[in-house]
Amino acid sequence: GSIQHWNGSQWTVLGTPNDTVFALAAAGGVVYAGGSFSKVSGVDAQGIAGWNGSQWLSLGNPVVNPLMPYVYSIALDQTNVYVGGPFTTPGTNGGNGIARFDGTQWYALGGGVTGGTLDSAPVVNAIGVANGQVYAGGAFLAAGGDATIKYFGAWNGTNWSSLGPRIGFVDGQFSLFLVDQLGRTYGVDASTNFLSWTRVANFTNLGGYWQFIDSASTNISRRYY
Repeated sequence: GSIQHWNGSQWTVLGTPNDTVFALAAAGGVVYAGGSFSKVSGVDAQGIAGWNGSQWLSLGNPVVNPLMPYVYSIALDQTNVYVGGPFTTPGTNGGNGIARFDGTQWYALGGGVTGGTLDSAPVVNAIGVANGQVYAGGAFLAAGGDATIKYFGAWNGTNWSSLGPRIGFVDGQFSLFLVDQLGRTYGVDASTNFLSWTRVANFTNLGGYWQFIDSASTNISRRYY
């Protein structure tokens, strides 16, 4: 496979990783790729690499995991690269499932995330950055050692906090959270039979996180979204 760039009229190959790419992000003239590869175009880059317009670069120390040293998600702010995945340690600073790279060194985000049992590997599948907060979602049962933070949490630079479950109920009404740092638009459709669907919410230019509560779900025996 290859990593390619579309200029509006044609594709150009930027690099050839030796395994799968799961995530791409770009800022400041640099394209970041994350995945299950260990090399990109011959450059040693375990799970994460950067393209500066002329060559591929390794981002310091690689992510580590005996079985899955992979990066599933990438998010950027003005100075940092945040990566998520099933890895156990980024570089030498320790951080399960999520880490920050400042251009020189890897840092943990409060110890990262953990699973609930010895055979439950914590994974961060999605990351968003907005308003000074880093939002992480995935298959984890605690963040920063706090077992009340499950599946979805926020890091403010010092501590982890819970944003509630990704889906659940508020006063008997179905609820879910949406997170986006790029200002995209989302719609939520609902059905009771999978045959007819009704738009119940629109989120336009979402920049941050938003909670949707379906007030019509209280007295319905089943509802699909």
